[in-house]
Formats: sequence, structure tokens, C-alpha cells
Amino acid sequence: MADKNIQMTQRNASNTGWDNLYPITKDNNVIITDPNNRFTGTKLDQVLDELFTFANDGKTQIANAITAKGVSASPTETFASLAAKIGQISTGKKWANGTTINNTSMISFATNTTGSSSINSYYIEVTGLNFQPSLILVWTAYGNYVTAYKKQMNLNNQNNANAIEMTGTYSVYVIYEVQSYGLQVTNGSFRVPVATGNTSWNWIAME
Repeated sequence: MADKNIQMTQRNASNTGWDNLYPITKDNNVIITDPNNRFTGTKLDQVLDELFTFANDGKTQIANAITAKGVSASPTETFASLAAKIGQISTGKKWANGTTINNTSMISFATNTTGSSSINSYYIEVTGLNFQPSLILVWTAYGNYVTAYKKQMNLNNQNNANAIEMTGTYSVYVIYEVQSYGLQVTNGSFRVPVATGNTSWNWIAME
């Protein structure tokens, strides 16, 4: 027994030829063939539902993966929108830079690993970063005051040193990141000592 398609025709209005007639039926009456066993349903309406579910699940997984990489995405967006957001994913180290003017306030910064020794220093504080810096450089426009931060830089065998503050030609302080003291570097912000107050400071921070 062979499967055959039905083609219906009738004479056209001018009786000069034949018009093709296409039968109308419901999708749940149409049985599909699935030689590769890709679907669980056997009728057209079931297959369409499965295709929609597959596509929707795929968009959800893509959107979740994009969001996990730091770019907000939703499965309700179009595939074109999700594709554009994939292009926004950062594949390298994050960094930021800027200029800030600090005030004349001073706070205490630890100068040894336990915090038993400290200095009072001016400082700058930067917020709104989308990463936690591992390297920070701060300097004045005229370049003779510099602060550098690197986690555990071990400067001159000073184990676990985190930053150096150079307040002039000869004055150098080794600063430690001790809880309850001034040096703070977190996910999204940093506060480091600087040599002067009410000064314009350039800074660059890298992940």
C-alpha cells in the first residue's frame, strides 16, 4: 500500500482551464512522518508545540549564559537582540580610569601587617566599578606624588605589602590592607592613601 497526496481540481469560471483546490483541515488531524525520531508527537499541532518549547528553552539558556557573563539578558528578547548582547561580553581584563578631586580629610592607614603602626593620610575613594581591582595607580597631574596598589606586592621583602604611598622625592610609606584601617579594595570600589588633599588625582584601576 502506498501513501498518496490528493490533488483536487475544478474548471475555472471561464471554463478555459482547471483551478487547483487545496483542502482545509485542522492541524490535529494532520499526521506527520518522522523517520529520524526527532519528535515525541505524531500530529502537526503536537510537533509545533514541541518546536516552540525547544526554541523557548534554547533562548532561556542563551539568556542565562549571557547574564552569567555580566551582560543582562532576558529570554523574552529576540534572537537578534541576544546576539548583539553576546558581542557585549568582555573577553579580557576589565579596567577603568578617571580623575577625582579629594577633600582635606585624613584617615588612618596601617603601616605593618597587624596594624600596630599607622599613619594619617589623605585619600581618594572611587566607586561604581564593575570589577575588583588587583592593580591601582594614582598620580597628580604634575607627577611628583604617586600611590601604587598591588595585592601582596612584597616590596623590598615586605611580605603581604599592598600599597606604597610616595609623598615626595624621598618619603615612601608601605601600606597594608588591614581590617578596620583605611586601605580598602573591594568588588566595585577602592580607597587608597594619597599625599595631599584638595588635589586633582588621576587614577587607573585594572582587574
